[in-house]
Amino acid sequence: MKPLRTTLALAGSAAVTLALLATPAWAGTSRVSKSGHGCKVTASVNWNSSANRYTYSGKAGCSSRRSMKLWCFPVHRHSFSWHSHTGDIIQNGPRTTTSLGVGPATKRGTNGDRYKINCKLEVPRGRVVVETGQFNL
Repeated sequence: MKPLRTTLALAGSAAVTLALLATPAWAGTSRVSKSGHGCKVTASVNWNSSANRYTYSGKAGCSSRRSMKLWCFPVHRHSFSWHSHTGDIIQNGPRTTTSLGVGPATKRGTNGDRYKINCKLEVPRGRVVVETGQFNL
């Protein structure tokens, strides 16, 4: 981003030049974590409404080594019901480990739609599900 430069004249012959960076497009962040079955799952999203883009990722960590599968995907609504598209799923596993991560993945959205990110961790005896707050593009 190229700075905006302006010069201010002060009393006498002194002058000061200021370099100001333009304000970036409005953006937001949501990060939510949930624990269960000895594991913690975090879903994260950053969005830029001006560019109609969002970037999401997920991570999971467990207190002991186990078989894990993590997947995250956006859900959105532009009418009555929330829905997702299978092509937007990012996943890792199943693997036997103590931590997994997915993403980041960047998607273009539709101006006016509402979005949120779901992440799900599957372990041998259960599932932990977390969802970010809603955001609008």
